[in-house]
Amino acid sequence: MSNYLELVKLLVSWPVVVLVIFFTLLITSRRLNDNSLVTKIIDRVSRVGIRDLVVELREKVSDQQMQIDKQNAILRKIVAFSMSFHIYKPLKALYRKGLTGNPSEEYLYQKYHEQDFYFLRDHGYIESRTPDVFLKIDSFQDQQNLFPVVRLTKAGEDYVQLREELEKEESLTTALREE
Repeated sequence: MSNYLELVKLLVSWPVVVLVIFFTLLITSRRLNDNSLVTKIIDRVSRVGIRDLVVELREKVSDQQMQIDKQNAILRKIVAFSMSFHIYKPLKALYRKGLTGNPSEEYLYQKYHEQDFYFLRDHGYIESRTPDVFLKIDSFQDQQNLFPVVRLTKAGEDYVQLREELEKEESLTTALREE
């Protein structure tokens, strides 16, 4: 008999729990529907019209893209002109001479460029032509041809290309201002 009473209690309590949960969810969902994002969007579209909303969103996206482009241009200039000219000069010379593909091309090391080459190596712009060999700047001799010893890394090539591109833009802008 005891099992029978337990079964009756379970059968009676189960629907009550389900009803309580159902009504709780119903009340909560009505509150959510009144303030939901979907409701707000539908209200806005019905008031303003879908075309006006699309035009407004396109304008915002366009404004944001212009801001991103402007910031990108500023960052490119900061990166490109962050290296002083006296350090950039040997990097550019090695890059230009490397473009010729001439095996007899030379770049003669000057002892006063020692610190510049340390900077270029330490910042990943140049490396040894010999794989897995560390580039030892202090072993360079004055007037030594560095072309067989040193090569530009991808970062070094990209840097020179970026700086040359921006220098062309700057000189073009300056020429147009002078006219």
